[in-house]
Amino acid sequence: NSRHRSEVKAIVVPAIAKLMESDELRAQSILQDIGAGKLPEEILYSLSKNHPSFCTSHEEQLYELLNSDNTDVKIAFIHLLGNGVLERNRSEEALQHLVIADDPTVRDEAVRALRRLANSPTG
Repeated sequence: NSRHRSEVKAIVVPAIAKLMESDELRAQSILQDIGAGKLPEEILYSLSKNHPSFCTSHEEQLYELLNSDNTDVKIAFIHLLGNGVLERNRSEEALQHLVIADDPTVRDEAVRALRRLANSPTG
């Protein structure tokens, strides 16, 4: 049963990410639903990889995901920061704050993201 869910997620996640790029009102609602844990955080990975321009134009809303109570959402956003799709100085600053977070999972991901960001070409 969980295998079927993951197969569906593999199809739905990229479709939702693509929809977000073309439908501004729905995009805002979807980001809120991701933050609330109502939609899979994998959408953030898809946005980061396939829709970097969406990420750039929705930077403020994406940063609000750091306030989510859902650790998986925070991890996905931290991963996005490490990919260098958002403004670099702000990404570095946010990640440096997250390196001293209470949650060890968040800290570890922030360290990895900082390393990736440091090794990525400046854009």
